Amino acid sequence: MSTHIELLRTYKSRRIGHQNYDCFVWEAVRATSAAPLFFEPLTLQKSQATFVDGAVRANNPIDQITSEARHLWPGRSIGCLVSLGTGVRIPQGFNANKSRLHEVLQTLADIATDANNKAREFRDTSEGRELIRGKRYFRYSIPQGVGDVDLADFEKIPYMESMTLPYVVDIDDSIEDCAKTLAHPSLSS
Repeated sequence: MSTHIELLRTYKSRRIGHQNYDCFVWEAVRATSAAPLFFEPLTLQKSQATFVDGAVRANNPIDQITSEARHLWPGRSIGCLVSLGTGVRIPQGFNANKSRLHEVLQTLADIATDANNKAREFRDTSEGRELIRGKRYFRYSIPQGVGDVDLADFEKIPYMESMTLPYVVDIDDSIEDCAKTLAHPSLSS
């Protein structure tokens, strides 16, 4: 089991020190969601490599993705970047004088795995601003209601659906722009 961030690619990497894993798309998806307290680690059928969720190190792997794109296509800008979040989570503060150790640790874990913070950081970079201006960066994450739903709360799926539909209606223009950019990346402004 690897202790560093791995990219599961659909192509062979020629980068020194980067492993090539022969895997199915479903295995890659399952590997990225193998949260240790909820799901077993995933072992790839062909390579027998084992993976667990990378949430603490790269809950939003935008830095790794843009780095890979720059390496693959040096001097070329990204045609379209779509980032799918799991809902905005508002980390709860704690009172250092009254909090118990487990509350402090939980708050620190919430901060470390805040994918939306990473999305904001990227959005504020020159590359992020350029992609946004050109309608080539799309971040979708429901702003309220579902970010605090725990992985164990599968019975809240109807609630999550009820929060998702209004969000999708609100961003329908962005979804159309994203679809146009994906279909015709060279036409982006």
